Amino acid sequence: MADAMTPLSFAQLSLWERAAPNRRASDLTVPLVLRLTGELDPADLAARLGRVIDHHEALRVRIVDDAEPAQTVTDGWTVPVQDRLSGESLDATVDRVLREETARTFDLTAGPLFAPRIVRLAPKDHLLVLTAHQLAADPGSMRLIAAALTADPMGPTVSFLETLMAYREGLRSDGVTAHRQYWKSVLATAPHLLELPLDRVRPAVGRAVTSQVAYRFFGRSELSRLAESCSADLFAVLSTGVQSLLARVSGMDDFVLGTLPAAPDVVGRLVEPVPLRCDLTGDPTVAEAVADAHRVHRDAVAHAHIPFAEIVELAGVGSGGGQHPLLQTMVTLHEPIAAAFALPGVAVSRLFSNPPRSAFDLTFDFTVEDAAVELCLGYSPDLWNRTTVEQLARYLATLLRGMAAEPDRPLGAVPMVSPGQAGVVGTVQVNGDDPTLLHELVLAQASATPDAVAVEFGDRSVSYRQLVTWADLLSQRLTEAGVGPESRVGVCLERSVELVVGLLGVLMAGGAYVPLDPLYPAERLAFMARDAELTAVLTTGELRALVVGNDVATLEVTTPEVPPAAALPTARAGVSPENVAYLIYTSGSTGVPKGVAVTHRNLVNHMHWITSRFGIRSDERVLQRTSFSFDGSVWEFWMPLMMGGTLVVLEPDRHADLGYLVDHMERHRVTTAQLAPHLLSLFLDQDLRGRTPTLRNIFTGGEQLAADVPPRAAAFGPLLHNLYGPTEVTMNAAAWTVRRHEMPPVPIGVPVDNAFLCVVDRYGALVPTGVVGELLVGGAGVSRGYLGRAALTASRFVADPFSGLPGQRLYRTGDRVRRRPTGEFEFLGRVDDQVKVRGFRVELGEIESVIRASPDVAEAVVVAVGEREAARLVAYVVPAR
Repeated sequence: MADAMTPLSFAQLSLWERAAPNRRASDLTVPLVLRLTGELDPADLAARLGRVIDHHEALRVRIVDDAEPAQTVTDGWTVPVQDRLSGESLDATVDRVLREETARTFDLTAGPLFAPRIVRLAPKDHLLVLTAHQLAADPGSMRLIAAALTADPMGPTVSFLETLMAYREGLRSDGVTAHRQYWKSVLATAPHLLELPLDRVRPAVGRAVTSQVAYRFFGRSELSRLAESCSADLFAVLSTGVQSLLARVSGMDDFVLGTLPAAPDVVGRLVEPVPLRCDLTGDPTVAEAVADAHRVHRDAVAHAHIPFAEIVELAGVGSGGGQHPLLQTMVTLHEPIAAAFALPGVAVSRLFSNPPRSAFDLTFDFTVEDAAVELCLGYSPDLWNRTTVEQLARYLATLLRGMAAEPDRPLGAVPMVSPGQAGVVGTVQVNGDDPTLLHELVLAQASATPDAVAVEFGDRSVSYRQLVTWADLLSQRLTEAGVGPESRVGVCLERSVELVVGLLGVLMAGGAYVPLDPLYPAERLAFMARDAELTAVLTTGELRALVVGNDVATLEVTTPEVPPAAALPTARAGVSPENVAYLIYTSGSTGVPKGVAVTHRNLVNHMHWITSRFGIRSDERVLQRTSFSFDGSVWEFWMPLMMGGTLVVLEPDRHADLGYLVDHMERHRVTTAQLAPHLLSLFLDQDLRGRTPTLRNIFTGGEQLAADVPPRAAAFGPLLHNLYGPTEVTMNAAAWTVRRHEMPPVPIGVPVDNAFLCVVDRYGALVPTGVVGELLVGGAGVSRGYLGRAALTASRFVADPFSGLPGQRLYRTGDRVRRRPTGEFEFLGRVDDQVKVRGFRVELGEIESVIRASPDVAEAVVVAVGEREAARLVAYVVPAR
């Protein structure tokens, strides 16, 4: 047989392709070092090893590197027995042997692919080294080898090459069609990627599992009882625990795991991975999930009679991105190798058995021994820190204990950490409970620098004295019109000096301003005016037609001449920090926009945070280009005016002209600007060399940043800050200064001052670091709620059971997030169908409601397609009959 050629098994062929191009030094090994203590004849053990090698041809193969790779069997050899080096301590010998096995490589074309040896440490202390290349053996083969060494006499062996050829012959049988149909139906709608959070950017070329975390936990009997109660086996219980863990850290409840079916009693590489479709939708109980895992595993193994590459092809999966096709995570259950080696009077312990190098992201390799379950969690250090993987192992152990204790509990509700190990994340009170009102901060600054430039609009410059004087005159007229605390004043103005005066004037009168964007449809403006129950509306002659007919007082903003020494106004009494400062409408899922009421206390807390956090100075020149109907505009208006800086207002019809925007920022020496992610990406596409030299800070937010933005922004120069927060929590709940080499997705950051964040599961329980859940926001930024929507407010603004602070509420954002081990939060999507399109917050239900209102439409569904600047909304309609 020495000269006969046999094709590779499909499992071998996959490994052969992975070993390229360095097939003369391949390190895809199955390493094993056992320590044998007791009466042992090393020469007899070496002879036994020699007989095992002679009996199992797979241990003697070498690869013939032709157009179609094949294998041929070589002659056996004598197994060496080595002594400790002269002068080398026992511990030093053990360390050296372990290092040598760690670094061992094989010449695949020269062979052999099995490297056993015996090292004599002392008369009753030996090392048995059994290291093979994965082309020759898998972990199941190593157990067969260990058992064969102690069998007396050695039993009959099954030929690897004959089994291989029989399997290939079986692929021509009629039964293969049923296997193909099974995999095509099971995997037709399966996600192709299990998107796990990484600590590092995934390399373009896949990296092997090279490290491991060992975790031993007791409770085998409890897990076995759970399996029995579910008419399942231990593997089903363990794989269910892994599924629940991965579902929580990925945020996916439908994905594919891999396993290795039980190998035939033959030494050699025959077995390929088998996909397991994991579906945790429908909130199953522990018992239901275990029973389903058992069924899925049984059916998958029954149909594992075609090559894995063909299964991948049937699933319609392509490889790429440095990831294994279809399978990124494996879970296996083995009997311990050391237990298979049984010699009278010899104690066996495993010193070294790294997980075989694989192309998977994670490998959950379980072994059971006595009362314990041991997990060897293999991972690639190119993707994860060891501390992260250790944390996953701890989470899994807690999950499995909880599953065994409460089999009738929903699987998703089984805790992953002990009580008290998951908590809120927040900042200490930096500014205390500041009673100051927003307009008082502006008036104080006007008193300090009355003649400094407060606003620039085109060629027009307005001093602080002029600004506050005009606002004071307007506030008096508003007071005469009945405006006071809790009154709401509509503002229907384009970007202009008059807009700034109007907003400040409403605040000085004690009222709350309600933006009425002139670009909005007339129907929406009319609804907002009615819903807000406006006391007055500020507008101009040109825009008056948009707001007439609302039965409220309509005032124009005027800017008369102000004497150079005019006395500065002061704030009026009677306004409280708890009074509403502005009311901004957001999209509504039922088709009805909802007004969010933000108080002075909310607003002042935010303004103190943003100015201190980002080092805003008195020479700040802030660009105002965001529509004032979005809360992102609020800090643009007030940041410079409370610090003595200048507000640079962009002309109303030029906000989308990028060339003009760059020229405008350069001409007005802008130091701070806010650009939505889609606009920021286009802005960075401009030739910015030597342009806008005064720009220090760029703020962005509202949607996910593209992965190429951080390095491009860093090359441009100014600091880039990613802001996160719904309108309901006063603009921002978290922020992050973006680094050049940012781990995608770019995080939304850490909490703002006097805010705390918590992540909860679907049952409202806190989840620990790394686990996906809904973000809840508490603290000083949580707004009053929705005007006139008591039921909706109660459903979104809930009592706070976590912080221990009396009377606190939490806002349910509906955003799916996770907290990274380094402390920052990352945004992963929505728990509902709200979307962001080019920075606009859109409730798809609102658009569907409007479309359904047409008598020509029976039903409508709206979806968002594309990402970032390519995002758009598409409506599908059923015509009325």
